[in-house]
Amino acid sequence: QSTGEPLEGEGEDVKQWNTAIESLPDKTWFGAPWLFVECYMYRYIHSVLQDTTHFQYPHFDVFREEKQRGLMSSLHDQLSKCDLVLFKGDLNYRKLVNDRTWSYDTRFGTALEGFSPTKVCALRTVKSDSIVGCDKERVEKILSEDRDSMFCGSYALISTNF
Repeated sequence: QSTGEPLEGEGEDVKQWNTAIESLPDKTWFGAPWLFVECYMYRYIHSVLQDTTHFQYPHFDVFREEKQRGLMSSLHDQLSKCDLVLFKGDLNYRKLVNDRTWSYDTRFGTALEGFSPTKVCALRTVKSDSIVGCDKERVEKILSEDRDSMFCGSYALISTNF
C-alpha cells in the first residue's frame, strides 16, 4: 500500500505535507515513521471533512473532544509535579471555579471541584460575581455600598486551596 494521496486545498501546510510525502524514501505506510503516518492521517481526515457540506464551521475539528481530554490529563500530570501553581487574572480564576455564582463563603478548594493536582494559588482583581473564600457579610456590605466598584477591578482576591 503506497502512502497517502497528496493533500488538496489552500491550507498553509498543504505544500509542506505534499513535499514531505514525496521525500519519503519508502513509499509505503509500513516504511514511513509512525508519527508521520498518524499526523498525516489526522490531517487528511480533517481536510476531507472540511470539503463536506455537513461540517461548515470554519474551525470544525472532529477530534477536538479527544484532544481536549488528552490535554487535560497531561496538564494535570504536569501540574502535579509542581509544589505550587499560580494562576493570575480574573478569567483564569473564573475558569478555575467554573464561572459559577458560588456562595461567597464557599471554600476555594470546594469551588475547584476536584481540580487539585498540587497547591493552587489564584490572584485576581474582581471583575465578576464568581467570588469564593470570602466573608459573606463583608462582600454583601461592599455590594450594598457600591455594587459597581465590586466589578471594575477595585478589589482583589488571593485564593488558595491550602
